[in-house]
Amino acid sequence: MSCPFIERLSTNRCSEKSLFRIITRAPNLTHLQINCLTSYWYDDDLLNKFDLIKRTTYLVELIIITDDGMSFILLKQIINICKTSIKKLMLSVHCDEPIDGHHLEEIFKPCEKLEKLVFLFKYNHKKVDIDDCRLSFESEWWLDARRPPVYIQHNEIGGTVIASIPSHYSFIFKNDLYNWYVNKEIKIPRSFVLLIYKKFISPTMFISRLVLNICILLIAPLLHPINVYVSIFVI
Repeated sequence: MSCPFIERLSTNRCSEKSLFRIITRAPNLTHLQINCLTSYWYDDDLLNKFDLIKRTTYLVELIIITDDGMSFILLKQIINICKTSIKKLMLSVHCDEPIDGHHLEEIFKPCEKLEKLVFLFKYNHKKVDIDDCRLSFESEWWLDARRPPVYIQHNEIGGTVIASIPSHYSFIFKNDLYNWYVNKEIKIPRSFVLLIYKKFISPTMFISRLVLNICILLIAPLLHPINVYVSIFVI
């Protein structure tokens, strides 16, 4: 059954199978937010179904937060469906396999209308070579001013975190600033302004994001001494 009257949809929890139904049955959907996407990456039949979707969507805004590990192939298929229309893309993804700048460029580069890109990728128990990973984010596409700076670190349980800067999503970060890695300098206007989040967030989350961005502010001049500034929050 088609639901052409649905243009905006936000859901607290959604399975990948339900996401397939949403995309195929809401042809006029322009804004989609999923606060918890439950993943079944081993479902080859589902992957084949996404691959068979020939119609591109009208999505201009897509926000996805995953609950468990998500297949890189499935993520690529989802973004590919909306690549001709998407303008705002926000992702917080637990990955099943390591990814780097080459993989993400392959996903994001075809989205020619993309204006805002925010992401946090985490994969556990799989460390990568930090220098190699950072180099993968130093292509001409990533270094373009229209793309956000990228921060990389090994996390507390032997995995890796890759996040766009300024940070939108919270994560546990290392206090050893010499083990922080970014792919390019971080700039904001010289008139530094603290921006407060429009939506309500818990005090713990607020403090976590505040400390993270203040630490970035402290380390950034050591990495790029000239013309380096950091903003606190994205509104």
